[in-house]
Amino acid sequence: MPRLATLLSDLKCRTAKPRDRAYKLFDGGGMYLYVAPCGSKTWRLRYFKPNGKEGTLIIGKYPIVSLAVARTKRDEAKALLLDNLDPMEEKQKAKIAAQRASLLFETVALEWHVEMSRRWTEGHAKTVLSRLRTHVFPLIGQRPIAELDTHDLLEVTQRIKDRGTMDVALRVQNYLSTIMRGAKRARQITQNPALDLAGSIQAPRSVHRPALSLNRLPELLSRLDNYTGRELTRLAVLLTLHVFVRSSELRFARWDEFGNVRCGRSPIPVSRLKASAIPRAGPR
Repeated sequence: MPRLATLLSDLKCRTAKPRDRAYKLFDGGGMYLYVAPCGSKTWRLRYFKPNGKEGTLIIGKYPIVSLAVARTKRDEAKALLLDNLDPMEEKQKAKIAAQRASLLFETVALEWHVEMSRRWTEGHAKTVLSRLRTHVFPLIGQRPIAELDTHDLLEVTQRIKDRGTMDVALRVQNYLSTIMRGAKRARQITQNPALDLAGSIQAPRSVHRPALSLNRLPELLSRLDNYTGRELTRLAVLLTLHVFVRSSELRFARWDEFGNVRCGRSPIPVSRLKASAIPRAGPR
Protein backbone atom coordinates (compact mmCIF):
# COMPACT_ATOMS: atom_id res chain seq x y z
CA MET A 1 0.00 0.00 0.00
CA PRO A 2 1.51 3.37 -1.05
CA ARG A 3 2.46 5.78 1.70
CA LEU A 4 0.21 8.81 1.94
CA ALA A 5 2.03 12.14 1.66
CA THR A 6 1.86 14.44 4.66
CA LEU A 7 0.11 17.64 3.65
CA LEU A 8 2.25 20.73 3.70
CA SER A 9 1.59 23.78 5.80
CA ASP A 10 2.36 27.38 4.92
CA LEU A 11 4.81 27.48 7.82
CA LYS A 12 6.72 24.48 6.49
CA CYS A 13 6.87 26.00 3.03
CA ARG A 14 8.03 29.36 4.35
CA THR A 15 10.75 27.93 6.59
CA ALA A 16 12.14 25.43 4.07
CA LYS A 17 15.87 26.18 3.75
CA PRO A 18 18.03 25.57 0.66
CA ARG A 19 20.46 22.66 0.67
CA ASP A 20 23.46 21.66 -1.39
CA ARG A 21 21.12 19.79 -3.70
CA ALA A 22 17.56 20.56 -4.77
CA TYR A 23 14.85 18.67 -2.93
CA LYS A 24 11.05 18.27 -3.00
CA LEU A 25 8.35 18.75 -0.39
CA PHE A 26 5.30 16.73 -1.45
CA ASP A 27 1.73 17.84 -0.79
CA GLY A 28 -0.17 14.95 -2.38
CA GLY A 29 -1.85 14.45 -5.76
CA GLY A 30 1.52 14.67 -7.53
CA MET A 31 2.18 18.27 -6.44
CA TYR A 32 5.34 19.29 -4.64
CA LEU A 33 7.37 22.32 -3.70
CA TYR A 34 10.73 22.28 -5.49
CA VAL A 35 13.42 23.97 -3.38
CA ALA A 36 16.52 24.88 -5.42
CA PRO A 37 20.03 25.35 -3.96
CA CYS A 38 19.79 29.06 -4.69
CA GLY A 39 16.75 29.30 -2.40
CA SER A 40 13.98 29.70 -5.01
CA LYS A 41 10.82 27.66 -4.41
CA THR A 42 8.54 26.50 -7.23
CA TRP A 43 5.27 24.60 -7.23
CA ARG A 44 5.31 21.70 -9.66
CA LEU A 45 2.87 18.96 -10.59
CA ARG A 46 3.93 15.55 -11.85
CA TYR A 47 1.26 13.86 -13.95
CA PHE A 48 0.67 11.49 -16.84
CA LYS A 49 -0.44 12.95 -20.15
CA PRO A 50 -3.39 11.54 -22.11
CA ASN A 51 -0.84 9.69 -24.30
CA GLY A 52 0.61 7.95 -21.23
CA LYS A 53 3.87 9.90 -21.07
CA GLU A 54 4.94 11.63 -17.89
CA GLY A 55 4.90 15.41 -17.71
CA THR A 56 5.71 18.16 -15.23
CA LEU A 57 3.58 21.29 -14.97
CA ILE A 58 5.13 24.43 -13.49
CA ILE A 59 2.35 25.94 -11.38
CA GLY A 60 4.20 29.00 -10.09
CA LYS A 61 6.71 30.37 -7.63
CA TYR A 62 6.21 30.44 -3.90
CA PRO A 63 5.27 32.69 -2.10
CA ILE A 64 3.77 34.56 -5.09
CA VAL A 65 1.58 31.48 -5.55
CA SER A 66 0.43 30.49 -2.09
CA LEU A 67 -0.16 26.96 -0.92
CA ALA A 68 -3.94 27.36 -1.22
CA VAL A 69 -3.73 28.77 -4.76
CA ALA A 70 -1.31 26.01 -5.79
CA ARG A 71 -3.76 23.37 -4.62
CA THR A 72 -6.56 25.04 -6.60
CA LYS A 73 -4.43 25.03 -9.75
CA ARG A 74 -3.53 21.40 -9.13
CA ASP A 75 -7.21 20.47 -8.96
CA GLU A 76 -7.90 22.44 -12.17
CA ALA A 77 -5.12 20.51 -13.92
CA LYS A 78 -6.56 17.23 -12.68
CA ALA A 79 -9.95 18.21 -14.09
CA LEU A 80 -8.39 18.82 -17.50
CA LEU A 81 -6.82 15.38 -17.39
CA LEU A 82 -10.24 13.86 -16.83
CA ASP A 83 -11.27 15.44 -20.15
CA ASN A 84 -8.15 14.00 -21.86
CA LEU A 85 -6.54 17.43 -22.07
CA ASP A 86 -2.88 18.06 -21.32
CA PRO A 87 -2.72 20.87 -18.69
CA MET A 88 0.71 21.95 -19.94
CA GLU A 89 -0.59 22.38 -23.50
CA GLU A 90 -3.67 24.20 -22.24
CA LYS A 91 -1.47 26.55 -20.21
CA GLN A 92 0.55 27.36 -23.33
CA LYS A 93 -2.62 28.01 -25.32
CA ALA A 94 -3.89 30.34 -22.62
CA LYS A 95 -0.58 32.21 -22.65
CA ILE A 96 -0.73 32.68 -26.43
CA ALA A 97 -4.35 33.83 -26.19
CA ALA A 98 -3.41 36.41 -23.57
CA GLN A 99 -0.59 37.71 -25.76
CA ARG A 100 -2.95 38.03 -28.71
CA ALA A 101 -5.51 39.84 -26.60
CA SER A 102 -2.94 42.51 -25.65
CA LEU A 103 -1.33 42.91 -29.08
CA LEU A 104 -2.50 46.18 -30.65
CA PHE A 105 -3.01 46.63 -34.37
CA GLU A 106 -0.75 49.69 -34.41
CA THR A 107 2.10 47.66 -32.91
CA VAL A 108 1.81 44.99 -35.60
CA ALA A 109 1.43 47.58 -38.38
CA LEU A 110 4.52 49.50 -37.31
CA GLU A 111 6.57 46.28 -37.19
CA TRP A 112 5.35 45.49 -40.71
CA HIS A 113 6.29 49.01 -41.86
CA VAL A 114 9.81 48.70 -40.46
CA GLU A 115 10.28 45.38 -42.24
CA MET A 116 8.90 46.62 -45.58
CA SER A 117 10.86 49.89 -45.43
CA ARG A 118 14.01 47.91 -46.14
CA ARG A 119 12.65 47.27 -49.65
CA TRP A 120 11.07 50.68 -50.25
CA THR A 121 12.54 54.05 -51.05
CA GLU A 122 12.63 56.54 -48.20
CA GLY A 123 9.94 58.68 -49.82
CA HIS A 124 7.54 55.77 -50.31
CA ALA A 125 8.08 54.58 -46.73
CA LYS A 126 7.15 58.04 -45.43
CA THR A 127 4.03 58.11 -47.61
CA VAL A 128 2.83 54.71 -46.36
CA LEU A 129 3.44 55.66 -42.72
CA SER A 130 1.61 58.95 -43.21
CA ARG A 131 -1.43 57.16 -44.64
CA LEU A 132 -1.48 54.70 -41.76
CA ARG A 133 -1.31 57.49 -39.18
CA THR A 134 -3.92 59.59 -40.97
CA HIS A 135 -6.52 57.02 -42.03
CA VAL A 136 -5.95 53.79 -40.06
CA PHE A 137 -4.49 54.31 -36.58
CA PRO A 138 -7.14 56.83 -35.39
CA LEU A 139 -9.83 54.18 -35.97
CA ILE A 140 -8.28 50.81 -35.14
CA GLY A 141 -4.70 51.48 -34.06
CA GLN A 142 -5.32 51.03 -30.32
CA ARG A 143 -7.54 47.98 -30.68
CA PRO A 144 -6.25 44.41 -30.20
CA ILE A 145 -5.56 42.99 -33.64
CA ALA A 146 -7.20 39.69 -32.70
CA GLU A 147 -10.53 41.48 -32.10
CA LEU A 148 -10.76 43.14 -35.50
CA ASP A 149 -13.19 41.77 -38.06
CA THR A 150 -13.93 42.54 -41.70
CA HIS A 151 -16.42 45.30 -40.85
CA ASP A 152 -13.79 47.14 -38.80
CA LEU A 153 -11.43 47.15 -41.79
CA LEU A 154 -14.23 48.14 -44.16
CA GLU A 155 -15.00 51.16 -41.98
CA VAL A 156 -11.45 52.40 -42.54
CA THR A 157 -11.60 52.15 -46.33
CA GLN A 158 -15.19 53.42 -46.49
CA ARG A 159 -14.27 56.67 -44.76
CA ILE A 160 -11.50 57.22 -47.28
CA LYS A 161 -13.91 56.47 -50.14
CA ASP A 162 -16.38 59.00 -48.74
CA ARG A 163 -13.72 61.66 -49.16
CA GLY A 164 -13.51 60.79 -52.84
CA THR A 165 -9.92 59.55 -52.77
CA MET A 166 -10.42 56.14 -54.35
CA ASP A 167 -6.75 55.64 -55.13
CA VAL A 168 -5.78 56.10 -51.48
CA ALA A 169 -8.60 53.78 -50.40
CA LEU A 170 -7.27 51.04 -52.67
CA ARG A 171 -3.74 51.46 -51.38
CA VAL A 172 -4.83 51.42 -47.72
CA GLN A 173 -6.88 48.30 -48.41
CA ASN A 174 -3.74 46.68 -49.77
CA TYR A 175 -1.81 47.68 -46.63
CA LEU A 176 -4.49 46.15 -44.40
CA SER A 177 -4.52 42.92 -46.39
CA THR A 178 -0.73 42.59 -46.25
CA ILE A 179 -0.55 43.38 -42.52
CA MET A 180 -3.26 40.87 -41.66
CA ARG A 181 -1.75 38.19 -43.87
CA GLY A 182 1.57 38.59 -42.07
CA ALA A 183 -0.16 38.51 -38.67
CA LYS A 184 -1.90 35.27 -39.62
CA ARG A 185 1.40 33.69 -40.64
CA ALA A 186 2.97 34.82 -37.35
CA ARG A 187 0.04 33.29 -35.43
CA GLN A 188 -0.88 36.68 -34.01
CA ILE A 189 -4.43 36.10 -35.25
CA THR A 190 -6.32 32.89 -35.96
CA GLN A 191 -8.37 34.21 -38.90
CA ASN A 192 -7.59 36.82 -41.52
CA PRO A 193 -10.48 39.35 -41.64
CA ALA A 194 -8.95 41.09 -44.67
CA LEU A 195 -9.72 38.19 -47.01
CA ASP A 196 -13.24 39.47 -47.63
CA LEU A 197 -12.07 42.99 -48.51
CA ALA A 198 -11.44 41.94 -52.11
CA GLY A 199 -13.93 43.60 -54.45
CA SER A 200 -15.19 46.11 -51.89
CA ILE A 201 -13.56 48.98 -53.80
CA GLN A 202 -13.99 49.37 -57.53
CA ALA A 203 -11.11 51.22 -59.14
CA PRO A 204 -12.34 54.22 -61.17
CA ARG A 205 -12.07 53.84 -64.92
CA SER A 206 -9.42 55.98 -66.51
CA VAL A 207 -10.65 58.08 -69.42
CA HIS A 208 -7.81 58.50 -71.88
CA ARG A 209 -7.86 61.39 -74.30
CA PRO A 210 -7.69 60.34 -77.96
CA ALA A 211 -4.38 60.70 -79.75
CA LEU A 212 -4.02 63.45 -82.31
CA SER A 213 -4.27 62.11 -85.84
CA LEU A 214 -1.22 62.69 -88.05
CA ASN A 215 -3.13 64.77 -90.59
CA ARG A 216 -3.82 67.37 -87.88
CA LEU A 217 -0.16 67.93 -86.98
CA PRO A 218 0.17 70.99 -89.26
CA GLU A 219 -2.81 72.51 -87.44
CA LEU A 220 -1.15 71.86 -84.09
CA LEU A 221 2.10 73.50 -85.23
CA SER A 222 0.22 76.52 -86.52
CA ARG A 223 -1.64 76.92 -83.25
CA LEU A 224 1.63 76.76 -81.36
CA ASP A 225 2.99 79.64 -83.46
CA ASN A 226 -0.07 81.77 -82.71
CA TYR A 227 -0.54 80.70 -79.07
CA THR A 228 -0.87 83.77 -76.81
CA GLY A 229 -1.26 81.98 -73.49
CA ARG A 230 1.41 81.08 -70.97
CA GLU A 231 4.80 80.89 -72.66
CA LEU A 232 5.85 77.94 -70.46
CA THR A 233 2.94 75.90 -71.83
CA ARG A 234 3.94 76.60 -75.44
CA LEU A 235 7.54 75.66 -74.77
CA ALA A 236 6.52 72.48 -72.97
CA VAL A 237 4.42 71.29 -75.92
CA LEU A 238 7.17 72.22 -78.34
CA LEU A 239 9.77 70.36 -76.30
CA THR A 240 7.51 67.32 -76.16
CA LEU A 241 7.39 67.26 -79.97
CA HIS A 242 11.16 67.12 -80.02
CA VAL A 243 11.98 64.64 -77.24
CA PHE A 244 8.76 62.58 -76.97
CA VAL A 245 8.78 62.10 -73.21
CA ARG A 246 5.79 61.43 -70.98
CA SER A 247 3.99 64.52 -69.73
CA SER A 248 4.81 63.68 -66.11
CA GLU A 249 8.51 63.31 -66.94
CA LEU A 250 8.49 66.72 -68.54
CA ARG A 251 6.44 68.47 -65.85
CA PHE A 252 8.54 67.13 -62.99
CA ALA A 253 11.91 67.38 -64.71
CA ARG A 254 14.76 69.08 -62.84
CA TRP A 255 17.20 71.60 -64.28
CA ASP A 256 20.15 69.27 -63.78
CA GLU A 257 18.52 66.88 -66.28
CA PHE A 258 19.00 69.43 -69.09
CA GLY A 259 22.11 70.51 -70.89
CA ASN A 260 22.73 74.07 -72.06
CA VAL A 261 19.20 75.19 -72.92
CA ARG A 262 18.34 78.70 -73.98
CA CYS A 263 14.84 79.75 -72.99
CA GLY A 264 12.72 81.89 -75.27
CA ARG A 265 10.83 81.60 -78.54
CA SER A 266 12.35 79.56 -81.30
CA PRO A 267 13.78 81.78 -84.05
CA ILE A 268 12.10 79.54 -86.61
CA PRO A 269 8.28 79.33 -86.45
CA VAL A 270 7.31 75.77 -85.70
CA SER A 271 4.67 75.91 -88.43
CA ARG A 272 7.51 75.85 -90.98
CA LEU A 273 8.60 72.44 -89.76
CA LYS A 274 7.46 69.79 -92.16
CA ALA A 275 5.08 67.25 -90.73
CA SER A 276 7.28 64.61 -92.33
CA ALA A 277 10.07 65.62 -89.93
CA ILE A 278 8.11 64.15 -87.06
CA PRO A 279 8.71 60.43 -86.66
CA ARG A 280 5.81 58.27 -87.76
CA ALA A 281 4.99 54.77 -86.67
CA GLY A 282 5.74 52.45 -89.56
CA PRO A 283 5.61 48.74 -90.12
CA ARG A 284 7.97 46.69 -87.93
